Amino acid sequence: MPAETVTDSPKRAGPGVPTRAPALFVCGLLLVLTGILGWDLHRQYRQEILRGQATARSLASVLDEHAGRTFAAVDIFLLNYSEALSGMAGSAPVHGLSALRERMNARLADLPQVRAFLVLDDRGDSLVDSDSVTPRPFNGADRQYFRVHAEQAHVGLFVGQPVQSRINGKWAISVSRRFNKADGSFGGVIVAAVDPDYFHTFYREARPADNATLVLY
Repeated sequence: MPAETVTDSPKRAGPGVPTRAPALFVCGLLLVLTGILGWDLHRQYRQEILRGQATARSLASVLDEHAGRTFAAVDIFLLNYSEALSGMAGSAPVHGLSALRERMNARLADLPQVRAFLVLDDRGDSLVDSDSVTPRPFNGADRQYFRVHAEQAHVGLFVGQPVQSRINGKWAISVSRRFNKADGSFGGVIVAAVDPDYFHTFYREARPADNATLVLY
C-alpha cells in the first residue's frame, strides 16, 4: 500500500482574521488630528494672551493719562493761589484772606476730584479753610507734606500718600505747594485733599472684568 505524502502549504488568512494595517492607520490618523488640535489650541491661547496684553497696555495708558490730567488740574489750582499767597504771607488782612477763600471755593466747582483745601501758615496753623469761613482749629506741622515744603524750598508740587483727616476723619490724597514770604523765606503751604473715591469710581467703570483689580500708585 503506497505511503501518503504530506506537504506543507502556506495558510491564507480567511475573511474572519483581522489584519493590523487598518488599526495602525486609525492610530496614525488620531495622532495627526490630536497634533492639529493641540497646535490650534496653542495658537488660540497665544492670540488670547496677546489680545490681553494689548488690552492691558491700552487700559494702563488710559489710566495713566486720567491720573496725569487729574493731578495736573489740581496743580494749576495750587500754583495760581500759591503765587497769590506768596504776596500776602505774613501781612494779609483777614478780609483779604476771606476774599481769597471765596475765589478759591468758586474754582473748586471745576475740580470734582478735590474735596477741600487748607492754607497753613509757617507754623502749620490753618489760615484758610474751604469748609469754614472761620478756619477750624488745625495744625499740620507734623504732616509729611508740610515738613517737605518747610525743609525744601524747590520741591514744587508734592503728592503725598493717602492720609486720614484729623478734621473730618475722611481719607484723602494730599497734593500741596509751598508759598513764601516777601523775603523768600517759608510762608506756609496750600494743600488740596483729593478724594480717593474719585479714582475708585473711574477705575470701577474702567475694569475689563468684575474680578479685575486696578491700582493707583
